[in-house]
Amino acid sequence: MAEGESQQELIQRESRSPHYREVTPDYIFGGVKPGFVEMSAITTKASAFEKLVNRCDVITHTEEVTLKLSPIQAKNLIIWLLQNIKVYEDTFGQIKIVESDTSKQELNKKVDELLASL
Repeated sequence: MAEGESQQELIQRESRSPHYREVTPDYIFGGVKPGFVEMSAITTKASAFEKLVNRCDVITHTEEVTLKLSPIQAKNLIIWLLQNIKVYEDTFGQIKIVESDTSKQELNKKVDELLASL
């Protein structure tokens, strides 16, 4: 700061969007695109009406929201998730994932080892 200049106070405000809503996804789907990582939260819903009236099973998959994260935001999200999963497992016990895909089994093992080292 140059001599004679006064420092301005920084004011930060927080608010919640009028479009805010809470979503509990059944699964996450996404991938990598140039400059960002994209992930969509998807919910599923079975129709009891279709089952009772038309005697058929109808399951609707709804893409609720898509997040586009810069690579830095994506890494920060991983760090935040690991920290919070560690707290969750320390409080409620280890999360067990049953996975038939061998590559995902190996990745899950590495995540468990990483969580144990935190």
